[in-house]
This record gives sequence, structure tokens and C-alpha cells, in this order.
Amino acid sequence: MILPCLCGGGPRSKHPAATNAQLSRGCLTTALRLAAPVLSFVFLISCSSPVEQGTVKPVEQCPVKPVIENLGPVPPRAFTTDTTGYLAYRLPGSLPSYHFQIISRFENRTASTLYLGRCFPDSPQPLFSVVDAPPVESGYAQVWACIGSVQPFAIRTGEVRVDTLLVEGPNFFENGTNAPIGVTEGDFWLYYDVRLAAGDGAPTAPNSLKLSNAFRVRTTSCSAP
Repeated sequence: MILPCLCGGGPRSKHPAATNAQLSRGCLTTALRLAAPVLSFVFLISCSSPVEQGTVKPVEQCPVKPVIENLGPVPPRAFTTDTTGYLAYRLPGSLPSYHFQIISRFENRTASTLYLGRCFPDSPQPLFSVVDAPPVESGYAQVWACIGSVQPFAIRTGEVRVDTLLVEGPNFFENGTNAPIGVTEGDFWLYYDVRLAAGDGAPTAPNSLKLSNAFRVRTTSCSAP
């Protein structure tokens, strides 16, 4: 099964200069993890998503487009996002959830084939998550219910893969209070489950290959244009 990255929460703190070494500590390396070769779902009693109750909050129509903050130009690295700033729009519903779209570009600049994990044999996209620097917990940590022994995407030396990813969150809420778990604003990184070989239990690639450039996310109560 795939386990989301769920570490201790706490007040939001800024990590504008977090390095790959800092990101590798804490929960980042367990943001995505393949386990038993059976279909499994992740249920966390203390952080499960409750059934929405009460009045459904309508999504506002904003006459003026909100300002999007960014971190400057996209750096010239192998794993990148299409921009360094995103605006997450409110989803309809009584719980505070948001969504935004990332266009990712993954280039294999190594001398060997790299393998991107996938959920099902016909999954069109790699497994991914959106992470923050520990100890801050990302509200955009993705939850996957997958089968094992799935052929990954093979990215040969010099090849480039581009994907359009829909990111939603938070994906966990406190029982009783419905308080969201994880932050939805701040600086984040896109995470791929990159392996150095095919097959279950294959060695994982270093974080320098699994993490994109940093990007900033701000939320709005407006609906997507």
C-alpha cells in the first residue's frame, strides 16, 4: 500500500532555503512507500476524512483575479514544475479543501534508466505527492490505494516525461473537530517515487532526483476560472 507523509504538525514555519539534506530528514522519505502486493487502502483513525455534514459552502466568484506569488524563474534542473507559484482554488463543500494544477517535467540526466512508480498497470501518471520541509506537514500529501508488482514508467538516459497533475488538499481532517491536518499555504516540493531499478523493493533514488524545485502556494476562496 502507499502511505502518505504524516508527521507531527505544529505552527507553520517558513523554510525558504531548505536543502535536499534537510528535506530527507523526518517523513519525506516515507511520502510514498510500496508495501504488500495486494490492493490496500490507508485508514488512519486519528486523521481520517469525515463525512461532510452541515451547510455546503458555495464557492465565490471573484471579479478580480487574485495575485499569485512565486519564487522567481524555474531553475534549470532535471525535475521541474511549470512555475514557482500557484493559486489553489476552493473546492465546493463544507470542509476547507483546495485544488491546483502542476505541469511537471522529469528529465533523466543520469547514465542509467530511472523508474517512476505507478499505481495500476494502466495508470497514466506516476505516483506523486506534494511535501513540505519537516517538521511542517503538507496538506497536499496524496493518498494512494495501489497494487504491487506494477511495471513502473522507465525513463531512459536523456528522455523527458511531462505530466499534468491535479493536486487537492487537505486530505486528512481531525475527527470531531473537522480541523484540517497540514498546511495549504507556503513553500512546497513535488515528490516522485523514483527508483534505480524496476520491481518491488528496488533501491530508491536520492532525494536530488525525487524532488522538484520549490514552489509557493497561496489559497483563495474563489472558484477556478
